[in-house]
Amino acid sequence: FTRIYFLFIRTKSTPDTTYYIPESLTFSADNTVTSGVPNTVIFSYDLSETKADSFSIQRSWNPAHRTLIDPTKTHFTEIYYYPGFHKAKLMANDSIVREEEILIQTEEWLATSSTMDNPIPTYLPLEKEGILSIKPESYEKAGLDLRQDYYLSYYFIQPFDSIFHDHYEMEMSLKVDNFAQKVCPFAQMRIIDETDVSFVTLVEKGCEGNANVKIDDTFLSGRDHDLSAFGLELSEWQQLRMVMNNDEADIFINEKKVLNLAAQADRGRIKGFINN
Repeated sequence: FTRIYFLFIRTKSTPDTTYYIPESLTFSADNTVTSGVPNTVIFSYDLSETKADSFSIQRSWNPAHRTLIDPTKTHFTEIYYYPGFHKAKLMANDSIVREEEILIQTEEWLATSSTMDNPIPTYLPLEKEGILSIKPESYEKAGLDLRQDYYLSYYFIQPFDSIFHDHYEMEMSLKVDNFAQKVCPFAQMRIIDETDVSFVTLVEKGCEGNANVKIDDTFLSGRDHDLSAFGLELSEWQQLRMVMNNDEADIFINEKKVLNLAAQADRGRIKGFINN
């Protein structure tokens, strides 16, 4: 037979008076190296006059990257293995009480290989003569088994102080090699700004249901939108271009406009690009 247990919790009818966040609360973050990865960030805080049931630091946009901290201490460190731009959050209970910008920048393009099971990437040497690519022998030297599924990413993260989100043009040509055994390969262009991320995902013909586009707060999925224009022969060179002009974003594939979306202004400067 099956036993079923019930747990009854009595709730308070009055607010929790132990929650207190003073104006004097301090929170800062400092990188141990100016650029490159891995990169340790040292978070400094003073919670001596702050009251809450728990305190934590969320190091990125991902809620899974949240770690409890000791309020009696003043430092917490986190190793960033990937370049990027984040707004780290100091949290009391489930409330964000302070934020700090974290820029893990690259000196130039950086290539990484990773899997869903291993959060620590493999850094791969890049060939940069005309195109960005990785030689097959580089995978072998890194001990990677190409029969497994890997995420290959190219990062270029910099404080592009003169490029603003509401007026820029990004263009790239790409093709995907060596995916004979892969089902539904894809390629994605991501643009990082001070507020969020925008991206365009191209897929192999026949896999259009996996295509997706995100421009600011607008997300379109091939599951419930017609994104058939984003299905291509990825083994051949394809050109992808995005033009952002104030409140509009135009996406071109091989010089043909395939999508126009509304965009949002005042999202700050461009912080980098990631190609998957």
